[in-house]
Amino acid sequence: MSHLDRDFRQYIKKTSKITVQVAILVKNKAGEVLLQQRAGAEEWGLPLGSMTPGESLEDAARRELWEETSLTAKEVNLARMFSGPEFKKVAKSGDEEFLVIALYEASGLQSELDFKPEVNEALRFFGGPLPALDPITRTLLEHCRE
Repeated sequence: MSHLDRDFRQYIKKTSKITVQVAILVKNKAGEVLLQQRAGAEEWGLPLGSMTPGESLEDAARRELWEETSLTAKEVNLARMFSGPEFKKVAKSGDEEFLVIALYEASGLQSELDFKPEVNEALRFFGGPLPALDPITRTLLEHCRE
C-alpha cells in the first residue's frame, strides 16, 4: 500500500475497488445447469472467480472452469457483461467492492466433472427447480432468461 493510500485511508476508513470476475454457465445435453456449493456455503452458485493481471477474460473463464470443476471446454463464448449496484459488496469495515462480471457459456465439454473437496461441498447439474442460489448467481440467471 502506498503512503498516499495509507494516509488517505486513515481519514475515510474505507476503500472502494473494482474487481473483474468471470462466471461460467455450463449445461449438459439435457439442458441442466452446473452449480457448485462452495466449501462452507449453504447456497449454490455458478463457477465464478476473479481475473488475474495479464489474463484475458476468456483465459480466466477457462482457468476458473478447470480449477473449480476439472472441466475443459472446446469453446467458451461471452454471453453477457454485468455491472451495477446489484453487484456491489460492502465489507464490515465499510470497504466497497464493485464487481464487473463477464458471463461465459461453455460448450463442447472435453473432460469429466471432478468434485474437488477443497473447493466444493458439492458439484452437480440441476434441471427443473434450482436449489437456493447465492445472490450473484440468482441475478445472473434471471438476466439470462430475459
